[in-house]
Amino acid sequence: MSNGCVMRKRESPFDWDELAFELRHDNQVFRPEDKLWFELKDNTEVGVSVMSTNISPNTVMFIFDEVYWSHCMNDTNTIGGGWAESKMQEYLNTEVLSLLPDELVEMIQPRTIRQKVDGRVYEWTGKLWLPSRTEVFGEENDCDIDDRQISFFRNRRNRIALDDTDSLRSRWLRTVVSSTGFAYVSSSGCAYNYAASSVIGVRPCFLVK
Repeated sequence: MSNGCVMRKRESPFDWDELAFELRHDNQVFRPEDKLWFELKDNTEVGVSVMSTNISPNTVMFIFDEVYWSHCMNDTNTIGGGWAESKMQEYLNTEVLSLLPDELVEMIQPRTIRQKVDGRVYEWTGKLWLPSRTEVFGEENDCDIDDRQISFFRNRRNRIALDDTDSLRSRWLRTVVSSTGFAYVSSSGCAYNYAASSVIGVRPCFLVK
């Protein structure tokens, strides 16, 4: 469970404890678009890509490469308190988080996200989250507070994701866009909106420190 590989131009073995040690000592372990593979507790092999290495010192931002999970944002077509009070964030930080290797979970740095929904600011802190519309497309909106586009997503290839059948899949973003829905990335890598109760794909993100 503790071993996997980092993919650059070639594969090289890694150990979670060794990665943690190198990150603590500010070594340049990863570069943007490096890939890492490992097994979940249910024996599913998954891959993640480096989105950014300059969020903060000794911190690397990852996103899952494929659509391994699907879920609704909320049980009904309501936005409630946005991402902070959504069923999606609860699902990711319970069911999905429980599948990750314990060594990885210990390394994940919680992230604080702030959104403005219906004139009120909501703050949330957790380990697994979805990108915002601003982070993916660079489009300013009233919801995404302090967000900036992540250069990783300027490449359309990085906005497109497959599922385990190699089919192109749409996936949720955390941005509230209407009274009943959230933003999502289409299977072609474009920005659209969906009703909150719709079940589509997710590509969770996390910070390792």
